[in-house]
Amino acid sequence: LSLVPSLIRFDLRTSPSNAAVLLDGEFVGETPLNIKIKPLHHYEVTLKRAGYAAIKKSIDAEVGQNIVKNYDLEQNLHTISQSSSPVATVSLNGSPVGVTPSEIRVSEGDRLVLRSEGYAEEGFTVAASHLDEKKNHIVLIKKERKAFVDAPEQKTIAGVKLRRLEGADNFSTAMQGVSPGTFKIPDLYVSETEVTVGAYSSFLGKKGKSLDASHPITGVRWEDAVRFCNWLSQKEGLQPFYRFDSVDGIEIGSTDSKGAGYRLPTLVEWLFLVTDGKGLDDAPYVGGMDPKRLPRGIGNLAGRERAAERGFYFQDYKDEYLEMAPVKSFRPSGFGVFDLVGNAREWLHNTAGPSDNYFGSGMGMEHLVVGSSYMSGKAADLKSAEISKELFSAEDIGFRVVRVIR
Repeated sequence: LSLVPSLIRFDLRTSPSNAAVLLDGEFVGETPLNIKIKPLHHYEVTLKRAGYAAIKKSIDAEVGQNIVKNYDLEQNLHTISQSSSPVATVSLNGSPVGVTPSEIRVSEGDRLVLRSEGYAEEGFTVAASHLDEKKNHIVLIKKERKAFVDAPEQKTIAGVKLRRLEGADNFSTAMQGVSPGTFKIPDLYVSETEVTVGAYSSFLGKKGKSLDASHPITGVRWEDAVRFCNWLSQKEGLQPFYRFDSVDGIEIGSTDSKGAGYRLPTLVEWLFLVTDGKGLDDAPYVGGMDPKRLPRGIGNLAGRERAAERGFYFQDYKDEYLEMAPVKSFRPSGFGVFDLVGNAREWLHNTAGPSDNYFGSGMGMEHLVVGSSYMSGKAADLKSAEISKELFSAEDIGFRVVRVIR
């Protein structure tokens, strides 16, 4: 009869803790660690923690003798040269260590944070690549530009593809419904196309016809469009821009200025989009387009293909589509936005009536509709951004969405 010795306890701690423990080359956990090992064995113990020198120890396990070990880890310090534009104060693991440019002693895993008045805070965790390079430079971003820079250039929410557009400080405009002057255009996310049948069907909770899914949704009321905006906002966890409250059994619509959610473009924003931010005088395809020299592929308009159906059409233009076309069937604007000319006219946020306000007058039942559609066949339809006012839906009125990046 041979006796087998009982397992013994191996209690291992390090300062700081959370060091990886390898027993004979095999990972067995992190400190603090309490495991059972066989006596009468020789073990090689290795301790590793990012930013600290590795420790290697030999352990001889005896019968009936538990083992308790404590080790102090020593940091692996490296000197890196940290600079920034503009000059910034530097904190290491929460403590100030100087002003850029400066030489800083760090180890892998340390946290460096740079701060400068008027600029967004920038920080990083020291990685092996920083230690290899020895030099690190950070360009700080103005606080008001931080949200735009961090925002993805493109993204898709609930079937709506969005493009990031940089705003403008002094956008000049003078057109029907907008008093001459300059406006600050905020940084925006803009749907690349008009909202499609497919995306709108998801909002309604039903499946649209597969053949129509890529076409713009039309025949929707202004209220339907803004409810879609709120639904899209909720999908992204944003506070809706539009509000609907019940007062004495009557539903009243309003806007929430604090709401960061999606909405319809304003008239000023539409002009910014349709002119690639250049204003009417330098617009590439509005404000004086010659109906006899329409650029090929400019959009889905009433060309020669509709001669048998319509009294008005552009005799020197043909686009192959009798009715609505799938989105992105024609070339984009300079901003990368599609169907600003032709296919479907679009609802705007503004109510009808002139106003100096960025969001329009806010009075009245009728809302502005802009642009041209597949039924547009007259020169007047292409004059600047054609504006009309509507109370109800129409078979060639759709919409696109925007939201401010902040």
